[in-house]
Amino acid sequence: AAIPEILRGKILFMSDRLNGKEGLFAVNPDGSGLALVTDGWGYLQAREMAEYSPDRDFRVFVRPGQAELSSSVKGVETKSLMANMELWTQRFPDGGLKVLTTGPRITYDPVWSPDGVHVAFVSQESGNDDIYTINPNTRDEKRLTNNGWPSDKHPSYSPDGQQIVFWTNRDGRRSLYIMNADGSNQRPLMNSPYNDWDPIWIK
Repeated sequence: AAIPEILRGKILFMSDRLNGKEGLFAVNPDGSGLALVTDGWGYLQAREMAEYSPDRDFRVFVRPGQAELSSSVKGVETKSLMANMELWTQRFPDGGLKVLTTGPRITYDPVWSPDGVHVAFVSQESGNDDIYTINPNTRDEKRLTNNGWPSDKHPSYSPDGQQIVFWTNRDGRRSLYIMNADGSNQRPLMNSPYNDWDPIWIK
């Protein structure tokens, strides 16, 4: 079933603004028109759809892996394995699997761009949670957020692919931010005393 037309173009997100209880809300990309959403089906459907490339030929997902670490103590080289989380793609209809991200890091929250060229995701490579993009064909990566200690998570592309909404704790609470798809012009979506997180831009 299709996502209701009334939600298209809006940003759906979780919030504790229901007297401290969690609830699902919708807002326009300019921060206006805040509304409570009583049926979460469209949100769950959009989250699932974000895992698939626009042509539905590929799905991106998180899979546990192991990375080899090398270290030297007093001139003695040692190798060890570190558990990590990798991004993989699955091709349809044959189900062929291909690893996207490797190395000693945790990666998660992957979503396809509307043009199918990039996958945005979160990586802990820097020591905290930052948003990156990767081209599945060339493996070229770009880091979009770089804030030291804060967490930047759960990216979601605008329908035209020109912007990304995400949540961050850089202001001391979980809040929604929007940036251009290249990481520039990062700004708050709303001024709010509440915690807002896990946004999905409905396409």
